[in-house]
Amino acid sequence: MQPIERYLKLFDWYGLNAEDFYRREGIEEKTAQLFEQIAGLMMADNPFNRSLPWQFLHGFRGYKEGEGSSLNLFNDTDRRAFFLSDFLDYLHLKQRGLA
Repeated sequence: MQPIERYLKLFDWYGLNAEDFYRREGIEEKTAQLFEQIAGLMMADNPFNRSLPWQFLHGFRGYKEGEGSSLNLFNDTDRRAFFLSDFLDYLHLKQRGLA
């Protein structure tokens, strides 16, 4: 399975789509778990991860590595949901060859 497919499968497994991130009600636990899972996958050194925009790579890896600014940023539920929403949008664009 390709890395992009792994990321998209995680969003599917948690039952989250772009609209869910805007509602934000009742998804705090799911977004926290999903964020942890994606951050873990982001630690892999593979061509797909290296091709990601710096903001995603640095954000997820910084969080996973315990970087203070990333921890402070992503301990906020709304910011974590917004970041996941942006990442999902990017994955869909990448899948369609538009990013």
